[in-house]
Amino acid sequence: MTRNLTLLGALVSAFPVAAQVVNGSFEQAGQFSLAGWEWTCSTPSPVVGGAPAAGNWAVSKEAGQTQGCFPSYLYQRLPGFADGEVLHMAAWLRCDAGPACLGAYMGLGRINNGLIELEENTGASDTSWTYVMFSDTVELATDDTLVLVLNAGMIGGPIQPGMGQFDDVSVTLAQGVDENDRPVVLHYPDPATDVLRVSMDRGDVRGVRILDAQGRLVRREPGNGGRLLTLDVAALAAGPHVAVVELADGAFAFRFIKQ
Repeated sequence: MTRNLTLLGALVSAFPVAAQVVNGSFEQAGQFSLAGWEWTCSTPSPVVGGAPAAGNWAVSKEAGQTQGCFPSYLYQRLPGFADGEVLHMAAWLRCDAGPACLGAYMGLGRINNGLIELEENTGASDTSWTYVMFSDTVELATDDTLVLVLNAGMIGGPIQPGMGQFDDVSVTLAQGVDENDRPVVLHYPDPATDVLRVSMDRGDVRGVRILDAQGRLVRREPGNGGRLLTLDVAALAAGPHVAVVELADGAFAFRFIKQ
């Protein structure tokens, strides 16, 4: 499977690449590793078989439980960033296929005197790997340290939800004012109806090209003049794909899995 995904990884690397996160794929020398990461509550567990084009391992973390241990976080300190800077974050996220799962989330936070305060928190609740990306502005006060936080939510009842799983976590710094002003592109693959929804916070989707794991064009959908485009992907082969969203001033790419 790894050999088939070589070009997929190369395609995505043509877009902004992370240099800030240590060990974002949770493995070193082919073995599961938590190097660079810290956590609260239970030690994160290895997940055999990582996300598409992200190695052979991923990591899982339990949800916080107000009647047990909370908050349950897997986090990494991000020194060197200044208040007001804009960061782009991305990761493969999914829910454990076991008991009911609240979701797998990532976001920025601040740590001061050992206490973590979350800023933004976004994620996915599907049991298949979903590639999630978002941007946020750094908010730091004196003596704060920026942290990237992964978590599986929190519950107050007596049950323990399923774990969230994480892989290929990255953080990049927005390179300029023009980049900060670009539209935010969101996507949601819905395996239940075999559609892929692509939306923008402003402007319009000019078109979407879908490439398979070998980089071959398998689908092209023109824009409809609106901010939401829904694509029927029932005819696509199962497995990882790259969608290239055409914008007014360039293009934006994300990975998704066709079930």
